[in-house]
Amino acid sequence: MNSEKYYYYEKIDRVKDAELNSDLAFIIEQLGEWSKKSPKNESLNKLIKAFMNCYSIMQSYQTDRQMYHKALSEYRSDKLRALDRAKRSEEMESQKEISENDLSKFTIKNNNDEKK
Repeated sequence: MNSEKYYYYEKIDRVKDAELNSDLAFIIEQLGEWSKKSPKNESLNKLIKAFMNCYSIMQSYQTDRQMYHKALSEYRSDKLRALDRAKRSEEMESQKEISENDLSKFTIKNNNDEKK
């Protein structure tokens, strides 16, 4: 997946998170109002407990997804840095080989070689 798509999906996730958090806040507010009006309503109290459990799980999923995206982003950055280092290393090795080839063209004549 290219980086543009990744950032597109990340933006969509943020919009969805904002909508979800807004809806959850409304539900919590409404449940609070109903609870004040009838605090002894057993069904309502069970509903509130069940909803708060669901809310906790949703928050955990959001956090997990955010940490996944962060780890993935760091992994991609590390990978790109490693590729860049490898490329620079190959270029330096290539330059070294070129320099050695250029030097091998020049030979030093030995006085003993001339006498033969």
